[in-house]
Amino acid sequence: MHRIPALDWIIDYLDKGNIPYLICGGLAAQAYGSTRQLADIDLYVPDQFINQISDMGKDYVTFGPAHHIGERWDLTYVQFNYIDQIVEIGSDKECKIYDSISNSWYQKKLDFKKYQLVSLYGRQLRVMEKDELITYKRKLARQVDLEDVSQIV
Repeated sequence: MHRIPALDWIIDYLDKGNIPYLICGGLAAQAYGSTRQLADIDLYVPDQFINQISDMGKDYVTFGPAHHIGERWDLTYVQFNYIDQIVEIGSDKECKIYDSISNSWYQKKLDFKKYQLVSLYGRQLRVMEKDELITYKRKLARQVDLEDVSQIV
């Protein structure tokens, strides 16, 4: 697989700073076999690092870091656009996702010590564990999430 400059950019920074992270979203689904085209790079970090990461990438920030409540997420995050690739980094603090199964908000608990080390796009990446990713995507239940789940179960 080809390299993704935005992925190299953010993972190099996180690795150099010893900043824990978990890849989630479509990139994590690809790590487990989804063939859906990558829309953006999504990951979580501990809240204490969100401002530091934002400062590092200040020239590429398109949102935040700020709290956002949308249709599916209630969290603090920062968004970058690095060489035409969107990178979204969410904080683990008070991170909620809308559970489409129970029609209620679900407090997402993230354990940065629980991940799969996966080689993807020429990198070793800390990816959300497969079972956790499947649960996460089933709760979100957007079309892209259900497509990912059908390809990785």
